[in-house]
Amino acid sequence: MMRFTRFTALCLVTEIIPPVSLLFAIYRGCQQGFSAAEIGVFATLCALTLLGIEVGFHRHFAHRSFQAHPGVRTVLAALGSMAFQSSVIWWVGIHRTHHKYSDRPLDPHSPIRGILHAHSGWLFQSSNPPRWSRRIKDLLRDPLVRTAHRDYFFYVILGLIIPAALVGGLTRSWDGAFGGFLWGGLIRIGVVNHLVWSINSICHLYGNRPYRSRDQSCNNHWLALPTLGFSLHNNHHAFPNSAINAHHWWQIDISGYFIRVLERTGLVWNVNRPSAGQKLNKSVSYSQDLAEAV
Repeated sequence: MMRFTRFTALCLVTEIIPPVSLLFAIYRGCQQGFSAAEIGVFATLCALTLLGIEVGFHRHFAHRSFQAHPGVRTVLAALGSMAFQSSVIWWVGIHRTHHKYSDRPLDPHSPIRGILHAHSGWLFQSSNPPRWSRRIKDLLRDPLVRTAHRDYFFYVILGLIIPAALVGGLTRSWDGAFGGFLWGGLIRIGVVNHLVWSINSICHLYGNRPYRSRDQSCNNHWLALPTLGFSLHNNHHAFPNSAINAHHWWQIDISGYFIRVLERTGLVWNVNRPSAGQKLNKSVSYSQDLAEAV
């Protein structure tokens, strides 16, 4: 029988409350009109919290693909926490376990147990994956990360208060504050979570695989823009320590563009990128050419 845990509570909150909030917000908008301020705050906070997850939790804290100024690290940890996907320490531990056992039985969110399990059903597991905590020893030694972990719920609440305060201030009304709370808070959490979860489900089933990897990770270009480059997933699994997911000019990696801007300002450095030779060696077409030559 499923044991109710705080991660189960997280899943219930993000599975049930945001869709109900969206339906209510649509009904409310049909009755009194949709507010540009509410939609604007929703879009802005979606982008910022996605950057917090993808640039912060994922590329920086989980894969150490670049180094950053403490102020940048603090902001990224705060924005990622506002996505309400649990603290940076737990997120990184689960993600590193995923890479260790990707698309194998010990993968916490593999589609081998079904697309719904990979998407969000894995959050209902009765226990965490075995040995996941062994993979976060570097974070436990990091005072900044420990502080972000301690302040996790503060950032979650801040992510609900900020949009309410912004829209309430712009409209000078409590109704506007409520709309900001709905769109920039609850609905934004649901949208961001489902976008991130789609990487675990859709991007391990549907898309193209230009590189050899031990798993079924795919590049899904339809999701590249809404996930800010997160869905260039075969590129990522082929080169997990790379800070840049786009390997061609036409591939969309907004998170990578953001990292490059920070690099030019000197706020981040030691930005890892695969060399042309490394990309060629892992290329599926190159491997096929070698096999045919032999």
